[in-house]
Amino acid sequence: MHGVDIEDYGGETQTVQVSGKTGLNMDKLEEAVITLSELCDFKAEPKGIHAEGWIIESEVVKGMGNVATVLVRRGSLKNGDIIVAGKTFCKIRGMKDENNKMVKIAGPSTPVRIWGWKDLPDSGDQILQANSEQIAKKVIDYRITRSQEIQATRDIEDINVKRLEEIKEAERLEKIAELKKAGLDASTLEKAEQDKKTIKCNYIVRSDVFGSAEAIKESIDGLGNEEVESVVISHEAGPPTDSDIELAKTFGATIFCFNMKVPKPIAVRADKEKVKVKEHNIIYRLIEDVTDELSFHLKPRVEIKTLGEVDIKDVFVVTVKKQKVKIAGCKVTTGSIKSSSQVKVLRNGQEVYCGKLSSLKHVKDDITEATKGKDCGIAFEKWQDFEAGDKIQVYEEILHKRYL
Repeated sequence: MHGVDIEDYGGETQTVQVSGKTGLNMDKLEEAVITLSELCDFKAEPKGIHAEGWIIESEVVKGMGNVATVLVRRGSLKNGDIIVAGKTFCKIRGMKDENNKMVKIAGPSTPVRIWGWKDLPDSGDQILQANSEQIAKKVIDYRITRSQEIQATRDIEDINVKRLEEIKEAERLEKIAELKKAGLDASTLEKAEQDKKTIKCNYIVRSDVFGSAEAIKESIDGLGNEEVESVVISHEAGPPTDSDIELAKTFGATIFCFNMKVPKPIAVRADKEKVKVKEHNIIYRLIEDVTDELSFHLKPRVEIKTLGEVDIKDVFVVTVKKQKVKIAGCKVTTGSIKSSSQVKVLRNGQEVYCGKLSSLKHVKDDITEATKGKDCGIAFEKWQDFEAGDKIQVYEEILHKRYL
């Protein structure tokens, strides 16, 4: 399948059933990897070339500062070497292996924790060895300049999109104004336009290590549908800061702290600024938290339940406070109708009115309910265009919560 032929079907690709949760067959996976590497006869130059590798993970460690786990691909690293990753560099102050023992030299295929970074590098960044700190800074300056140029291009595109949205908004408002000027009801159009807008739920992610922050961002950024969507506006390693509180306050964002406690001064300020800060140590629980909030913003599913039907038999005109008012002389055919009922008026099967009653009477007396077979007089809120032969449908809306 897709050009991959496994051993069970006569191919050369090994397969191992594993579980990271239970540890199932992890030893077999390791054995399969070693076997494959021996067959492929991988080789790397440990000396005589500038070191290269990859950032596996990065975090802020108390007493050590910015620390990154690095897998050396070729060449060797030692204390004092200058390496560049992304938009930061490091003069190696120390290295430790997977057993937390100090390492003097790290050769190809060696994973080591390196500290001495100016800033935290991102997981997945490639590392390159530089001859000097001056050269490393020039590389970083170039990358930053290039990144700013790309960002400027994106900003221009965003500005053009915003201008287009402003033009569309102006056209929409002009259309609504024309409808109102013509004496037509623009509320339906306004509501429809409002319903089209997607609600944004903003989040800031802080984690003990950058890799977890990255994984959380990938898991929750863009969750939702056309009605509501989650947006991760920032994700970093380390505890939340005052800047995060300001950012969250500006964008109405929730701050997630993963695998770490919120510093007390930050918690106090967040409470004062009414910024939500939540702690989690299991990713799927955090995802559930986001999904619950998104579901909260979903419009409920509306079920229409018919409670009764009423026929308009005749139309009368009466004088109330020196004003002529039309009254529908009606007979309840099924169910009942109450003075507080929500109703639709149908003419030849087409809806001509939807709203509430302004009065419900029997002869001259106000009543609260008319049941099947009873005669009654009905007036509607802000509507008098009913005719004899129209049918009144009494209904209620039952709201059902929706979930993503």
